[in-house]
Amino acid sequence: MTRALLRKELREHGVVLGALYLLQALVFLGQRWRGDDGGGAFVPLRPFVLSMGALGALVVSNRLVVREYAGRTQLFLETLPVARWRVALVKFSLGAAAALLPVALAFVSCALSARGTEPVTARYLAIVGARTGVAMLVVFAFAFMAGMLGRYRLGLWLMLLLTAFTLEEKAKLPLRQVALLRLLGEDLPFERHVFPVEALWAAGAFGLGCLAVAAALALAREGAVATFLAQRMTSREKVFFVGLSFAYVGMWAVIDAREVRPTFDLVDGRRAQVGRSTVGVAPSQAWRAAPAQQAADRAAQLLESFREWLGIDASVRLFLLPSQELDPDVFLRAGLPKTDGVVIQAALADPALDVQAMDAFILGEYLNWYSRERAAREPMAWFAQGLVRWWVDRRTPGFLQLDHARAAFALPHGLTARDIRQWATTQERLGECVSAAVAERLTETLVDRLGEARLRLGAQKALAQRPPDDVRGTWTNPDPERVLGEAGLTLDELAAAAGGALDADRAAQSAALAGVPHWDAGFEVAPLEGGNVFELRHHLAATPPAEGVAYSVRYQLLGPWTTWVPRSAMARYDSTDHGVLPLTVDRGSRGLLCIERFEPALQCTVRLLAQRWEAR
Repeated sequence: MTRALLRKELREHGVVLGALYLLQALVFLGQRWRGDDGGGAFVPLRPFVLSMGALGALVVSNRLVVREYAGRTQLFLETLPVARWRVALVKFSLGAAAALLPVALAFVSCALSARGTEPVTARYLAIVGARTGVAMLVVFAFAFMAGMLGRYRLGLWLMLLLTAFTLEEKAKLPLRQVALLRLLGEDLPFERHVFPVEALWAAGAFGLGCLAVAAALALAREGAVATFLAQRMTSREKVFFVGLSFAYVGMWAVIDAREVRPTFDLVDGRRAQVGRSTVGVAPSQAWRAAPAQQAADRAAQLLESFREWLGIDASVRLFLLPSQELDPDVFLRAGLPKTDGVVIQAALADPALDVQAMDAFILGEYLNWYSRERAAREPMAWFAQGLVRWWVDRRTPGFLQLDHARAAFALPHGLTARDIRQWATTQERLGECVSAAVAERLTETLVDRLGEARLRLGAQKALAQRPPDDVRGTWTNPDPERVLGEAGLTLDELAAAAGGALDADRAAQSAALAGVPHWDAGFEVAPLEGGNVFELRHHLAATPPAEGVAYSVRYQLLGPWTTWVPRSAMARYDSTDHGVLPLTVDRGSRGLLCIERFEPALQCTVRLLAQRWEAR
């Protein structure tokens, strides 16, 4: 009867096993070819076991167990004069042999390749063979047990993967020290003397436990349990597992929020503390301790005043780092993957440093950090950007008038509510300097319509409460349009009022705007010989005509999901009149190209062209 069972299984699954073995042979030959100079003949064995060996165990268990019970063909076997334990034993034995066969052949192939070229001893072969053999048997035993769970097998695999990921990422447990993973560790092809006895015993015990569970499922209540588990999931069970998935996501968010990163700090720097605001500044060779201390005192006073005005009940820590590589109007926030805080780089030692713009950038990045980057996203971006710019410039009428001229130059045809709602698009079109002036004009319009007290109250509602750093933060995302609605003002009314203010600014700043020429900026994506490679040509002309017009081109290739591209992330190319970017692209490439020029009349780098392109 055992032979009859074996013939039945081979007849039913022989074609699939043959195709599987062919695939495994091709993959092993490829790994052998790539690993010829990888340190030894047994080097390809480990990746083969981890990839195709594990895949073979899954396929074999699925064919022998899942397909049998899901198709209810095992009911035919139960009518035959054969014990259930014999059927389960034949299936496990045949499956283990089928899963182990390609690994054994790969082991023999590696041993034959090493003969005469490497010091291969019987002990070395026994160590490698025991480690790979036991590991494969354990993997198949677990897959066999999972197959006996029927409709719950996918949940078991998913739970295993999620648990391993959580323990590795959050609990920081060394999963590489798990017995099974130790057997298939990176030292597998090189260990020649020491048997990993503990790992072998632990992995073997786990495999025997899986086999015992599988036997219990197959034999319990005369096979009724395995037959029941092989049925399709009910609607109630599907809802339960979906709810369990949401529970895991929520648990992960809570765990992630509890992960506290240490606060960034400077080992050597000048410090200043005003109230609950602390600023550290790092001196440099071009910027000694005295001016560094002055900058720290000034920034600390600025932060504390803004914190009190906005009503933020939290301590502030910020650090400034001087950089000789940045332009005086360019400021960067350093990324801190392992620490927490706000670190800003700027050309602090440059006499031409735009102090007002840097102050607004400091407050803006502090708001971004405090709001967990929500202040930099739509729909909050325009409100936060204009608020900090207005707060910095409000005591200096000269800077307010300068921003009025910049905003009037940027929007000769007025402002719409759509421009405000889609602020990322508006900011990409106008550039950072001019868009900040437009945002400030919007804030001034709010002050004129509502008064500073009501603006402050609305800003506190939108920005003073720090959102939680998990999924709950998406439910409390602040919306300035809702805050305006509570104050009795719609976004369309704000856009109309700001448009009227820009018309008045255009008339009042006519002298300053008259000094700005009319620019004709453009570019083209031109094919080279053959038509599959393209170059980007650009030009800029002034009216009235001028020679040697200097400008900058900023460009960036875009991926399929790229939306907002910050100016600091774009490559820069300086040119005069016209030129070709030092970049060639293939057909189908996409990108963003911007043409900018510093305008002395506006004391600002204005963006004359911003266009997304595709090579066709």
